[in-house]
This record gives sequence, structure tokens and C-alpha cells, in this order.
Amino acid sequence: MKKIIDREYIEQSIRQELAKWQEGSEVLGRDETQQNKDNSSAFDGNESGKHYVGSYKREQKVGRESTATRPLTEREAERFENAIVNGIIDGHSIEELAKSCCYSLSTFKRRFSEQYSLPPHRWMLLCRLHLASQILAETNEPISSVSQICGFINNSHFIATFRRHYGITPRQYRTNERNE
Repeated sequence: MKKIIDREYIEQSIRQELAKWQEGSEVLGRDETQQNKDNSSAFDGNESGKHYVGSYKREQKVGRESTATRPLTEREAERFENAIVNGIIDGHSIEELAKSCCYSLSTFKRRFSEQYSLPPHRWMLLCRLHLASQILAETNEPISSVSQICGFINNSHFIATFRRHYGITPRQYRTNERNE
């Protein structure tokens, strides 16, 4: 049952998640994203723009055509992928990721959101949680090690975030996975 958790294992897991997102599979909470779009009925009172509360998507002004952006080039997609993988593994900030992709911070966030349907911070958090769930299910690593491997600042933050996302603690998740 003991798997070796090294940089290669983590990198492979993250690249698999990126590939699933690019194919349009339901992973990392994409169903949650769709739910946010469906549940965003409360808006902030701005009728012309309808900036929905709690949703990262904003509609264009009424009467204005949405501006479709060009898809990422192969080189840009490769930069994004490398930046994301290294960012998760090495704990880089969003600003550092933007620099590594040769974008300003705002352009990076916009392009990232267009590509993956979530803001970069949210996507990376979901990716870290998914990686943690894989490690918990496949290894006997202590919870504190899993927290550190997945780039969480401390165990308390990891456990609280994991519980908020999955509805159970990491220990309960591991027990449930082993019983199935």
C-alpha cells in the first residue's frame, strides 16, 4: 500500500488534472463551478451589468457583445502548465506564476480563468485538495506530511479546508476510502 510520494508523483498527478480540465471532464469541483453559475440569482443591484454576488463570472453590459478571447497558443499552454505544476509543488504565489508565464498579474488571472473556468487561486486550492485526497487514499503518510506535501501552511488550515470541501476530515476520508 505504501507509495513513494516524490516530486515526480505529485507532478504526474497535477498534469493529469490539467489534462482532465482541458478535456472538459468533471474534476476538482467543476460541478461546483456550474452550481455557482446556476445559483447566482442574487445580484448586487446593478441591472446593466448584473455583477452576481459570490460568483467570479460577470456578465457584460446589456447591449454589448461579449469579447471572445483567443485560445492559448501551444507555447502559452505549456507555460501555464509548467507554472501551475511548479507553483503547486514549490508553493509559488500567483504573482510569481504570472511572471513565469510572461504576463501581468491581471492578464494572467484573466487568461487562467478563461482557460480553466476558475480563478487561479481557487483552481490551485482544489488541485491541492484533490492531490491530498489521492495521497490519503493511496498511502499511509501522516496527515501532517500530506498537508506539507500539498503546500498547505499548517495542519489546521489543511484540515479545515479539507473538511469544508469534502464534508469530512482527512482522517475520516482515509478511513472511508479504505473501507470501500
